[in-house]
Amino acid sequence: MEKSKESVSSVDRAVDVIEYIYQAGGKCPLGEIAKGLQVSKSSVHRLLQTLKQRNFIYQDEKSGHYGLGTRLFVLGRMVGDNMAFLNTVKPYADRLNARFGECVHITVPYHVAGELPRQLLIGKIQNPAGVLRVSPDVGAITYCHASASGKCMLAFGKPELLEHARGMALIGFTERTITSWDALDHQLAEIRAQGYATEDGETENGLSCTAVPVLNRAGELCVVISISGPTSRIRALDQREIVEALKSVALDMKNGIS
Repeated sequence: MEKSKESVSSVDRAVDVIEYIYQAGGKCPLGEIAKGLQVSKSSVHRLLQTLKQRNFIYQDEKSGHYGLGTRLFVLGRMVGDNMAFLNTVKPYADRLNARFGECVHITVPYHVAGELPRQLLIGKIQNPAGVLRVSPDVGAITYCHASASGKCMLAFGKPELLEHARGMALIGFTERTITSWDALDHQLAEIRAQGYATEDGETENGLSCTAVPVLNRAGELCVVISISGPTSRIRALDQREIVEALKSVALDMKNGIS
């Protein structure tokens, strides 16, 4: 428990360091940071070295001062791009939500080198009258192999992203989660052929999802849009109607965002 508290404290201090440098104009010396945060120089130095290794912070070779690194710029651009993109595609998601009354998710790829492919949830439109809230929340990062939207990303995304992960252990979340690469490859081939993916209790028991990829005019994966909800409700709907509606919206999105 103490180790957990210590870890949280370190994260808290790292954020303080980044915010202090930002408020100081984007660059300042070690001593100034330590004095401003009322933390020992040795503690601040350790935090700065860790942040520097991850490119959140850089150190000027001449002055030795620390400044905000390129990683923050990249993440900031990612957030800005995703929010602008979400404003463009939200009307399409609203259309699906109004028609079926179920939760609509909008996800984009979120890959980190050396790890299993993941996805970032940038949009979630849920029926305000719905009693049951569908997880996850906006901003959640989840593994692709365990969801309909994620499997769409693996099936229609860049092949090298899938190949780089091949051989890594596929994490199981329920008894229905695919944990075999052979089984995953077989299902991805089916998804490519039919143009959509489904999921029944693979991420969370009792939840189901149907998803389609949205490709740009060059045939590249742009985003994945899906309809999710309790299995009892989702599978009681006409599945052909859901797929046709999703594909129709995906085509409209392709023409509207390319």
